Amino acid sequence: IIETILSLIVQSPPRDVALSSSPLTHVYLSRVLIDLTKLQPTLIPQSLAAAVSGLFQDFVPSLVPSARENLSSWLAFHLTNTDYQWPKSYWEHWTPYVVKGMAIVDDAEAAGQQKRRKRNSRGEFVTRAIRAMATYVAGPDEIVTKCLPAGSPLSDCILEAGGDGSGAGAIVDSSLSLATDSADVGDIVKDGLVSVERDLRGRIWGTNDDPDTIREYMVGDEISESLGGNMDDDDDEGSGSGGGAADKIWWRTGLVIRALLNPAAKERARFRRAVANARDRASGGMDVDENREGSAMDEGGNGGGTGDNDNVGESGVALESADVLTDICDVVGRYRPVVLATLARDVQVHEENMDLRGEVKKDEGDMLLMGEVYILRQVEGMASYSAIMLESIVNRMIRNRIVGGMAVLRWGLGERGGGGVNDGDDGSAVLPRWHALSSAAVQIGIEIALSDSGSGGDPTGSGFGAGDDIGMIIDGGGDDADGTDGASSALSRRMKKIMTYVGPIVQHTAQRVCHLLVKAHERHSDDIKYKKKLSPLQVDLVEGMKQFISSVQHHVIAAMGKEDLSIIMAPSVGTFDLGSSTISVDIECMVAKSELSGASIASACRTALEGRDIALIETLARSMEGV
Repeated sequence: IIETILSLIVQSPPRDVALSSSPLTHVYLSRVLIDLTKLQPTLIPQSLAAAVSGLFQDFVPSLVPSARENLSSWLAFHLTNTDYQWPKSYWEHWTPYVVKGMAIVDDAEAAGQQKRRKRNSRGEFVTRAIRAMATYVAGPDEIVTKCLPAGSPLSDCILEAGGDGSGAGAIVDSSLSLATDSADVGDIVKDGLVSVERDLRGRIWGTNDDPDTIREYMVGDEISESLGGNMDDDDDEGSGSGGGAADKIWWRTGLVIRALLNPAAKERARFRRAVANARDRASGGMDVDENREGSAMDEGGNGGGTGDNDNVGESGVALESADVLTDICDVVGRYRPVVLATLARDVQVHEENMDLRGEVKKDEGDMLLMGEVYILRQVEGMASYSAIMLESIVNRMIRNRIVGGMAVLRWGLGERGGGGVNDGDDGSAVLPRWHALSSAAVQIGIEIALSDSGSGGDPTGSGFGAGDDIGMIIDGGGDDADGTDGASSALSRRMKKIMTYVGPIVQHTAQRVCHLLVKAHERHSDDIKYKKKLSPLQVDLVEGMKQFISSVQHHVIAAMGKEDLSIIMAPSVGTFDLGSSTISVDIECMVAKSELSGASIASACRTALEGRDIALIETLARSMEGV
């Protein structure tokens, strides 16, 4: 019975896409196991432990990422609902896998790659379960004191991104502030940036200043002159969304984003102190000095204040509530004009500098897209301690049209600069759950595209943040040339709007994924180990692309007014009731002629091969043809 239920849990569909009408959902099955445990407390727990041990040792490495995530999510849910009853010896046996997964690749920097961790499937399974448990409780210190063995190094992975399937495989600097990281500016400018950021935090979270006032301040010449004018003297090298040059190009935008997300940085600092104190208490040691840690670990302030007291109003009372996520989402919406204005100003100044250097300017849309990716990098650095926090803030920024679906996709697939598909060849910055983040972004983007009267959305998929002012408006109207009646024409226009937005994103996904697979094949062509099995990156890319395309197709069908995915998977005709008339429309034919079709995606995969014989990409292309 236990093995059967666990097998159903592992095979349950992704939670963001209801591909199955079966009542045996992940949550339902998890509740069944909890009730069985209460019914047979002397039998079921032992059987569960034995079954999980067998899965961990023999099957976890062969599970696809979604199945492994299902299993770890179930374990986290089960333990938090059964008072963390789990054998201590199991945690001790699992610890080496987690420690290995948190280690740094020795030759990464020597090879010119971003620092990254030594990923392994078993370690990611355990880490994801631990981090998921932390989201179910009031504070992460409870996991340290009630769940993990005393002094266990597993407590280190509760808040650290990179060891599980929700954070980045690459090492992300949690501050990401030019004021502390860039070597291209002097100490005086660094001090000035710290002061400006502290002032912004006070204006936003302390006195709740009017957005127009802050916008005028941030885009004016006064702030640049106060820093000696050095920040606007950027160079084009590395002018993408990562690195010191990017920090100089997008310095206004970065300051605003870090100020808006300051409560998340403070919460992370508090969580770290709580985990450290709980670990010390469990080991019989002393608590961490909160005052000392408050000054040293105020990542939102970059060393400029205690972090717990610098965002207070005139009454001396902090304006943030205990609900950090709600506060941030509200403030992001309120100060959206400030973010967009600073983004546009950073682009303008950069273009002026390129004119002075006699260089060819990049397309304005491409520059804005790089700025959006830079914003997402800042969010990642400050909110990746919690998968829920990270995903919620990203989704809020999409709904507020600060970033778009294409930016989320490029960020998730590790594009850090302006190189497009060829950017970041080593794949070290690819997020293991890139497909889930991108799927949610596309779903929201489709809703926005359809809600824009007379607009088909941004045809490049580069985001809605800039769409209000410089985005191209696509005419989604006009009767079909084949003379169909009004209802059918309306449906066709609806499909056109959706595909105008979705098409470029899907095509870029195929190109980027296959490019990374080609580069991974070249790196491992002489490695016997990877001739026998795929690397974690290759698995994330292949399985992630399958899930992403499947979920996007579901989102498109749902947006067309029919939630039954079978109409796209089988050669049948869907019937739509539009107004008073019932019209039969071959939805499969419409998708088959679009960039979302399996044939179109398979073609993009084979184009990326460029004559090479890479079995993995050919297999991926064949699997896409069946979609």
